[in-house]
Amino acid sequence: MSCRGDNYDVDKSAGNGCEVLDVTPPGHTQPTAASRGSKDCFDTASRDTFTSGVPSDAREHKNPPVAGFSGMVGAAPDYWTVRATGGTFCVNDYVVTFTTSGGSASSCYRLTIQTNKRTDTLDVKGAGSANISTGGGAYSGGSDIYFVVEKTCSSPEPENVSYTVEYHL
Repeated sequence: MSCRGDNYDVDKSAGNGCEVLDVTPPGHTQPTAASRGSKDCFDTASRDTFTSGVPSDAREHKNPPVAGFSGMVGAAPDYWTVRATGGTFCVNDYVVTFTTSGGSASSCYRLTIQTNKRTDTLDVKGAGSANISTGGGAYSGGSDIYFVVEKTCSSPEPENVSYTVEYHL
């Protein structure tokens, strides 16, 4: 059995088919990243949180195919972006917390933060949390920051992991 596009068979029951829809936004590629808008460099004003999920299974996904889908891990990455506007007297740092729930004890979930000056990653279990804070100069004012959430390893069972990313610039 194959699943149609962004639908996933997380309970392995043929009776209900591919029962979980991987919601959009976000997009599965950098050009289709979901926008979090523009944020300045002031901690309180730039505070933001977004949530979604990374369902995975052992099925083929076609009709239509899923951009970025990896058959090895059974999932597609989620891309988000924010325009970092900067400003006078900005430090241009960030603080990010990545939290997952609903998954296995394996460290199979990764958040990658890509700026025009650096790339950082946080790896967590299917139910875990990690955070990072950078020093100044982590990005330039007027640049885009990308957040990529992905499953990085295969698991013996399908999963429907939820995640939350909290950050401020």
